[in-house]
Amino acid sequence: LCHDDACDHRMDRYAVSEMYCMMCGIRQPVGPKCCCCGVAMARYVCNICHLFDDEPGKDIYHCPFCNVCRYAAIVRAATVIPYQQSRQARTNGQRQRGDARTACMLTLAKACLGWPSVYFSCWPCLAIPL
Repeated sequence: LCHDDACDHRMDRYAVSEMYCMMCGIRQPVGPKCCCCGVAMARYVCNICHLFDDEPGKDIYHCPFCNVCRYAAIVRAATVIPYQQSRQARTNGQRQRGDARTACMLTLAKACLGWPSVYFSCWPCLAIPL
């Protein structure tokens, strides 16, 4: 994170409740744009972990299983499942896996056995039974 690189302490992004607009100087609740001047804070804004990323071309999503934002470009092709199957899983009370918007790296590892190192990229996912 930019903050962690610039400061001598780590920021808990999940605990952040306010932000400061550098354009108009207004302190306000965290959001995708300034409530006063309307300027966009970044191309990608996560309302859960408060990640702001302005780099063009990144395909980022928030993984509900890992509870972190991830790059989706690699995951998307290997993890998409039919909508009906994901809807049935939700109806049965199961966790939804494989949706392009919610797929985590562990789901990708299961789908792509040729890339076992993926298992170690997301330690929180290891506790989730497939």
